[in-house]
Amino acid sequence: MTKPELKDWQRKFAEIKTETPDAELHRISGQFYMDKHGRTGQFITTDQIESRRRYSYIKRQNEDRSSKYYVNCYDEPVKALTAALSLSELGALIKLLPYLKFQKRGLLFHKGEPMNLDMIAEIIGKKKRQTSRTLAALTKAGAIIREGHGAGTQYYVSEGFHSIGKTIAGATYTKLYQQETKRRIRDLTLPECGLLYKMLPYFHQTEYYLCENPTSKGETIEHMTQERLSEVICESLPTVKRHMSALMRANLVMKMQARNSAIVVNPDVMFRAEKETEYTNTVRGHFRELDRPE
Repeated sequence: MTKPELKDWQRKFAEIKTETPDAELHRISGQFYMDKHGRTGQFITTDQIESRRRYSYIKRQNEDRSSKYYVNCYDEPVKALTAALSLSELGALIKLLPYLKFQKRGLLFHKGEPMNLDMIAEIIGKKKRQTSRTLAALTKAGAIIREGHGAGTQYYVSEGFHSIGKTIAGATYTKLYQQETKRRIRDLTLPECGLLYKMLPYFHQTEYYLCENPTSKGETIEHMTQERLSEVICESLPTVKRHMSALMRANLVMKMQARNSAIVVNPDVMFRAEKETEYTNTVRGHFRELDRPE
């Protein structure tokens, strides 16, 4: 057998994959070779190696994502709530969503038991009297359902607005990942969280930009500026800018200067697509860079 003539890219791969760079290589069939130690291998380009690595990573991410608990936040009901409730009331609601449990009909749980008024007050960071008023407003709007009386009262999140483990047929929605949301909003005020809630229906399903056509496919994305957002959600521009700055500090969103200051949401917190893509990992990488301590 004669030693095959290798191209430069093949030599590089051979040097990586064999213990001795000058190992005698013999063609067996097609792309397959055998070295002097009897080991066989297939030459592929470095681009192919990287492509396979990326494919395997995305596949693992999609498998991991499917096992993470998330709450479905339905676009049209969410928009109705944002028109009826204050930023603080909406902020209280989004702080409660990480406490929904699978197959419990929206019942709020904390530390292994159904939430009572004291627990809810602790979660949203308010006194009992103010918490009672907030729950009354959420109940009147239909977002919260109360069952029972007195100390035995149990609190449910209406599945017409938010559900876990099932979806409303034909509805468009955002997946809100519970643990990442809980971690990132822990130190935010209720109005700051309320702005995040108001943004739920307005980011693109594959590009993650805040926009006016979030479910578009193959169309030009209509980016939503902070000025336009303030008009759509009926909040003053100074309020939007102030709370948006807090969301940026928590790395829930970021500003892309290259896109005329477009706002991008963190896909580890909010997600609309069925599966991740390479672009998802690109966006995630930007947020993880921001998370790194200086």
